[in-house]
Amino acid sequence: MKEDAARKRFQQLISVVDFYHSRGVYHRDLKPENLLLDEHGNLKNSDFGLSALAETRQQDGLLHTMCGTPAYVAPEELWFDTKENDDMTKLGLGLFLSKSISGFDEVQALSEPPFSVFDEIGQLSPLSIYIFCEKTKLVLSRMDSKGGVLMQRYEFGKLLEQGTFAKVYHARDINNGESVAIKVIDKEKVVKVGMVEQIKREISVMKLVRHPNVVQLYEVMATKGKIYFVMEYVRGGELFNKVTKGKMKEDAASNLFQQLISAVDFCHSRGAYHRDLKPENLLLDEHGNLKNSDFGLSALAETRQQDGLLHTMCGTPAYVAPEVISRRGYDCAKADVWSCGVILFVLLSSHLPFQDSNLMEMYRRISKAEFKYPNWMRVG
Repeated sequence: MKEDAARKRFQQLISVVDFYHSRGVYHRDLKPENLLLDEHGNLKNSDFGLSALAETRQQDGLLHTMCGTPAYVAPEELWFDTKENDDMTKLGLGLFLSKSISGFDEVQALSEPPFSVFDEIGQLSPLSIYIFCEKTKLVLSRMDSKGGVLMQRYEFGKLLEQGTFAKVYHARDINNGESVAIKVIDKEKVVKVGMVEQIKREISVMKLVRHPNVVQLYEVMATKGKIYFVMEYVRGGELFNKVTKGKMKEDAASNLFQQLISAVDFCHSRGAYHRDLKPENLLLDEHGNLKNSDFGLSALAETRQQDGLLHTMCGTPAYVAPEVISRRGYDCAKADVWSCGVILFVLLSSHLPFQDSNLMEMYRRISKAEFKYPNWMRVG
């Protein structure tokens, strides 16, 4: 199969698998025999006879029943040690079952014993298949990093930002030359600290909110050790950098604040709440327009408890609402609006309304709304 045709069908496969994963459904027997083509050559996923639902997982969040076609199962299934219920290895094997795909020869050379595309793969022992799966992942990883190119699609540039669990790079889409930002998340670190659900929620929220003042998520990719968010590249940097240079004029601050409120209101209308609004998470494009970013601490409406509130304390201390600090439950929408008010104060004054080196004293001031307006600020 030609590379373009294989890529098109693989993208269709990824799209449908990603969709039913988002609904808590897992196929567990992905292979060419279970993929059909319609009269236009479009791919249709079929045969969910071995599928599983999210609620069937055991207390450790995993499945422990081995199933699927041997040549396509993930290594962790072969060893009855399912680290994650993941169809992705089967997708990777499906992609490499065409000799025209770049990198297939390298995988074939690594496998023991050698095999042709279809006729010998079923004769491999489980151990040989396990070796093949592991080496395939290594080849994928090596291909991804070769020349700083991800999945033969994005060419990496300079590092833009670095955090505990992720790095953000400037990159170029090889197909059209457009700039993108790629957030690279260390999968092992995320799993260790129990942030898997948080990452899934971040993806869900970013797919849900399409707005001119929200950074757009184009696609999500993954390898054995990394998760990649391919996002809109915002050239102007953080609003925080602008604020540190001094207070803004009222007209400029008002313009940015209106854009912020527009984005936040849209997110709320879709049942998504940011929960960490601050100048460091607001970007500016080349025209000075605001872009809301970093939904890592976001929440969806369905995560609220029976009282309609959230009870997990999160956010940046200087920007959180009093009710968040009280730990008695809070309305996410109102908490976001409070953070917007703090941001407006910062834009107009270039300093925080509640600031103290002692965190508990800062929380006391926030709880009592104890702050002073600068002399030059018009109130009312």
